[in-house]
Amino acid sequence: MMTVTLPQDHQARENASDPRFNVTLEASAGTGKTRVLVDRYIRLIEAGAAPRNILAITFTRKAASEMKHRIIQELHRRSMLWQEIRDRLFEVHIVTMDAFCLSLLKEFPLEANLEPDMDLLSDVELHRLLEESVEQGLSDHGNYPTSDLKFLASRFGETTLRRGMRNFIRSRLVMSPLLNRFVNQRVPHTLQLSHVLRKASTGLRKAMRNYQWGTMPTSIRRIMGSNPVTPFDLEQVASYFLTQDGKSRKRLSSACRQADFTTRAEYDQHRSQVIDIAPVVAEHIQRWRHDINLYAIQEIWTLYQSATRHFISLKEERGGLDFSDIVQHAVTLLKKRGIFSQSRFRLEARYHHLLIDEFQDTNEMQWSLIQSLIDSWGEGEGLVQDTIARAQASGRGKGLLQEPSIFLVGDRKQSVYGWRDARVEVMNTATKYLMNIRPNGGRQLHIRQSFRAHAPLLGFLNDVFSGVPKESEDVSWAFRYRKSDHFPILKSDNHDHAVGLAIAPTRTHAAAAVGDEIVRLLQENNYQLKDIAICFRSRTHYRIYEDALVQRGVPTYVYRGLGFYDSPEVRDIQAIIRYLANPISELCAAEVLRSRFIGFSDTGLSLITKDHRKRVTATPLIQLLKHAIPQEQLPRTISPEDQAIITNILPKVPKWLDIADRIPPSDLLQRIIEETDYAACFSGRNGIQGWENLKKVLERIRRAQNRGYMTFARLTEYVDHASAGEESLATLEAIDAVSLMTIHASKGLEFKAVFVVNMDQTLHADTSLPRIKEHADGSIDIYATEKAKTRSPDRTLEEEKRLLYVAFTRAKNYLVLSSLDPKHNERHATFNNLLPKSLRELLPAATTTDAPELTWTPADNKHRLRVVRAMSSPRHYYNTKTTPAYTLAIEPLPHQTTSRVTTNHQVTESSNDNRNNQNSQSLSRKIGRTVHQLFEYAVSINEKLEQIADALLSKCPEQTPVDRKKTIRKVTSFYRQLHSHQELTRLLQNGKVEREVPFVLIRENQRIRGIIDSLILLQDRAIVIDYKTGQPSENHQLQMGIYLEATRTLFPKHEIEGLIFYPDGTPHRYSL
Repeated sequence: MMTVTLPQDHQARENASDPRFNVTLEASAGTGKTRVLVDRYIRLIEAGAAPRNILAITFTRKAASEMKHRIIQELHRRSMLWQEIRDRLFEVHIVTMDAFCLSLLKEFPLEANLEPDMDLLSDVELHRLLEESVEQGLSDHGNYPTSDLKFLASRFGETTLRRGMRNFIRSRLVMSPLLNRFVNQRVPHTLQLSHVLRKASTGLRKAMRNYQWGTMPTSIRRIMGSNPVTPFDLEQVASYFLTQDGKSRKRLSSACRQADFTTRAEYDQHRSQVIDIAPVVAEHIQRWRHDINLYAIQEIWTLYQSATRHFISLKEERGGLDFSDIVQHAVTLLKKRGIFSQSRFRLEARYHHLLIDEFQDTNEMQWSLIQSLIDSWGEGEGLVQDTIARAQASGRGKGLLQEPSIFLVGDRKQSVYGWRDARVEVMNTATKYLMNIRPNGGRQLHIRQSFRAHAPLLGFLNDVFSGVPKESEDVSWAFRYRKSDHFPILKSDNHDHAVGLAIAPTRTHAAAAVGDEIVRLLQENNYQLKDIAICFRSRTHYRIYEDALVQRGVPTYVYRGLGFYDSPEVRDIQAIIRYLANPISELCAAEVLRSRFIGFSDTGLSLITKDHRKRVTATPLIQLLKHAIPQEQLPRTISPEDQAIITNILPKVPKWLDIADRIPPSDLLQRIIEETDYAACFSGRNGIQGWENLKKVLERIRRAQNRGYMTFARLTEYVDHASAGEESLATLEAIDAVSLMTIHASKGLEFKAVFVVNMDQTLHADTSLPRIKEHADGSIDIYATEKAKTRSPDRTLEEEKRLLYVAFTRAKNYLVLSSLDPKHNERHATFNNLLPKSLRELLPAATTTDAPELTWTPADNKHRLRVVRAMSSPRHYYNTKTTPAYTLAIEPLPHQTTSRVTTNHQVTESSNDNRNNQNSQSLSRKIGRTVHQLFEYAVSINEKLEQIADALLSKCPEQTPVDRKKTIRKVTSFYRQLHSHQELTRLLQNGKVEREVPFVLIRENQRIRGIIDSLILLQDRAIVIDYKTGQPSENHQLQMGIYLEATRTLFPKHEIEGLIFYPDGTPHRYSL
């Protein structure tokens, strides 16, 4: 790893941080670009620029926060500068692109033709509006007299159409101009399906009229006759005469058999006719496919426009915007003259210096926004120059700053967000603009010295990316690794193997090899867990590697982009949601029975399915869940565990169904979690992660339902949509584990050892509808029904090359490449096939050699590659660190060793309680839970409490209608009496209320797990709130004591208090 800066890099860093110059800086991976940006910011301050006049823009909130933290740290190191700036830190303006645009629109809403109270829509709201727009777009398109929605649906499927509409609306700023230009220039305005069909069938009929086709399939006879022809008929003709590649057949298809003909002579004659006419048919089919492709693009464009109009209209009704809107409105606002001139001058006078980070991830619209901010700078007549001159003349500056400045930093080789509309070629456009913005131009600089990786690894990276397949220089968005991009190597150290190969015949063997190698690094090379990462191109197969590490005792953390919606607890929640939304589905019934909420065995399900279908019904699992199968009809061979589930758990399911449409989904899910004791599934570190995941998914569901009326059917759609994206597991603090992450998530991070796995998997394919193919000259082709031509270059493939660069450059000391034996996957686009040919040909040898290493010799270099193999028996990692008595106060513990406490459940229950006492306790808990919910929803006492309480109360089969009315009266009376307590009202208004706080308390070798229903935080005080319906008792005091002790573990620096409110009398106070 280098510590001495090369003279060339040193000079480039100095020039880049000099605020007198406009600079575009290209910084390779690990070169410390953020350090340069911070230095430039500090030098601006030193030169007299005020923080309020400096605008720094990045693309993630995390990056903005880290950048601000580093700037403040650097200011703090310079005592004189710190004394001057510390009272103005609020002026340090480092924001994301969307935050800047939104603040601009909020400042000038009238000039932007927006409502003053407009805001950015949440993900939940956007999803709902998106789905509504898709529905309305489909409805409109089906009503157009010249459109054919049936054709689109039959050709692509409704699911694909819906996905295409969603993707288009999200990327409309990029896709809309391309589609509009193509349709206007290439699609005839009078193109209709009937015309296309008539043209194709007429041409084929003329071509085949002189042949005998009596034995031909129905589709050909339809064409030769006068019957209407369908697209299906033409495709049948194509399959008969042409191969799958669209070429003329040299022999008959399998659909034509000799047995279908009377004599061999007839068969031979037919074969001769087919082979003879096939080239002519190929020409007509080719024209048909070209025309139908244009027709499909035209219809898709019309459909997408309709959905987009509805989306815009729905947003306007709600007074909200999405990310595309705020960028577009901000650009339009800044380009305005006339009425906006005064506001524009104010804005120009405010921002004198711009610093843009990660510029390779911008697109044309975002660059247009930045360009609009600096357009007047080149003229030298804007207010910015005057303001800077006055500031320098007043003595606050050093005379260095005479002009405004802009600094762009990025790395084209790391532009990997094309799927978010990033366009790497914008960096070329911006660089050319900056070179001409002033008479003396700007500076285009490069830094390439890595302070991250060791010399042997840097040499390997240079040779790999020099040998990656290249496109011509005129392709502005192609991956480039020029000589100027090579990492300089000052000296080669004697570091151990820098690169390893883990090539195996199966995915399980590959995961075992990776797992054993990680244990070796931990035990023999003094690596820490947090020094190691496993990177994936996509989410597939990551659990195989996680399981391999768990088997070896290695703690893992599944990072952003992997795992959340694949985690068992979230899948269980999805299963119960799907079932409650569709209880008549046998598939949903099977899914929820197998979930850990119920835990029915696969063997038991198989026995019941086979046995019961012979007797009664085709839906035995639905009947089982409804508890509708008599005991005597159950299989005798069913296990005791499954029998216990049938007896104890399944009777609860009909009650859940009864109230599924009467209470909010999150409330019912919480009840199901409690009634099934689901938290007992969590134990150990993975248990902590599972518990956090459960809390996270429930919080997402609460937020979704708080946006509007939410049924389980709508909730199913929402969760299914969310699970299609990338979402991280719930974050745990103090992570000391091996990280598993996607390559996109690893960007910006570094690890001592990086394992890039699944390199043999087929790379990301373009599944958009339609598919847009861009060419080097700026022209485009669009494909809907036709296959995209495989001509190079391909934008998606070029981005995959950059993604490979990002993956390999995360490593500091050791990089391992893992895949299955690549010789069977040479025809597909994989990471392996992007490697230099000589290295690619070396990979299979790793599965056959007994040598400890292989040697790769590109050009004049030589690289030693360690062969990574799985051990005959798995290595095991033994962590020698001392484990504290308990790591987290909220750690869930195994069911067998815990005592459960809930707000409305006493710590201990006497085994001698009679049936009436148990019923009384159950009713008391039900009343307490309902009152708690009324407080949580902040229901006013002036509202119709009876109806609300009736909706919140679960159905009680054992209660008569009279008893139920009495229960409702008790709930409403109790709630009104509690509202009369002024202290409670004051606490709820002034404090931060935390609901359903889980805890684990270890007391005298006893572990107590529970949930505090209400906890109010007031500065340095934490107050536990409890509501009781009965008379004060000793058990209430014991229970509160447990809550207070648990609260102290959660908030050790707070003063801990407890209040129990009863319907009559003053609240009872408790403290530690």
